[in-house]
Amino acid sequence: MNDFFEDYKKRIFELKNLDVNEAITRSNLIDPLLIFLGWNIHDLTEVEQEKQVISRNFVDYALKIDGIAKLYIEAKKINDDLTEMRNVSRAVSYTNDDGIEWCLMTNGDKLNLYQTRKPGNLNDKLVLEIQISTERNLEFLEFFKKKNVENNILETEVKVFIKIIKTLNQIYDIENDNFLDQIQTISPDLTRDQIKKALGHIKHSLIFETKSIIVSEMTYWMTSIKSDNDETETVEEALHSLLVQYNVYAYGDRTPGRKTIKPKDKICFYATGKGVMADAIVASYPERRMHEGIKDIENFPWIFDLKDPNLYFENPTIIDADLRAQLDAFKDKDPHESNWAWFVQSTKKISEHDFKLLTKNT
Repeated sequence: MNDFFEDYKKRIFELKNLDVNEAITRSNLIDPLLIFLGWNIHDLTEVEQEKQVISRNFVDYALKIDGIAKLYIEAKKINDDLTEMRNVSRAVSYTNDDGIEWCLMTNGDKLNLYQTRKPGNLNDKLVLEIQISTERNLEFLEFFKKKNVENNILETEVKVFIKIIKTLNQIYDIENDNFLDQIQTISPDLTRDQIKKALGHIKHSLIFETKSIIVSEMTYWMTSIKSDNDETETVEEALHSLLVQYNVYAYGDRTPGRKTIKPKDKICFYATGKGVMADAIVASYPERRMHEGIKDIENFPWIFDLKDPNLYFENPTIIDADLRAQLDAFKDKDPHESNWAWFVQSTKKISEHDFKLLTKNT
């Protein structure tokens, strides 16, 4: 990461702590970012601020090429929630009414790109999420450089990703008899059920990985948790403190998933010798910051918020052989194998099916 973003990230954390308003967010974050991306914010033929749109509302920024608007930007203050549906609906609506296809919502840290003409609801129109402080999808800021907007990269690169996802869904249609017949002709030793199962895995892997580049898909996580090394706090007390009292959890620099866990993901917590004892919904991206609820901040500096915790200390989910036999993670493994610690060590992605079994969610 270059010096600009190192300094920019420091400024993000400073302004978040100060909880500054929209005007300060714009002058200290959004304006410098646009300048970095090659836009002359003082040239009205390139960047028109407070532009009145056809609905008589005002858009915060209109990015123009040869005087023609290509992208509208709706600015929010640094700590605003960009997914607040009323704000998103209004911004997408008046962007589309003006005949502009792309609307960018940003608070200087997060940038959410909406394709206003894309069929579906507002969530369907969200095609790209970037967060600078966590470096999520940071490379896609290239899309918004003036030279790339001028070269219609939004029309080519972003739409290519969307078409690829649609095509993958069609190609790996496990209910398409003709497609299954072609595979069975080439590999007659394979049964139809074997082909469907394999295609399901391939489809999930390819489509999930492609979508994760562009827009968030809900991911399910399991992480192991221990009590304090000095044994002054039980694992139950640690979970209650983190999930209920403070609504946070923390990762280390090398924790798997540190750069990919995101809001709306679900996470469950496993304690050695006890089982899965709690779960919660992720409410923010991990950010390097201080928090009174995290005792070992040097080793676990990446803090993210949680919400809607469920604690079941009295009735934890025991991961015995019978349960392992039902889990996707053990489909190709012997559930009675004594060495299954790999499944509960560290932090890992798990399937929705496994998450529901481990957390007793239906």
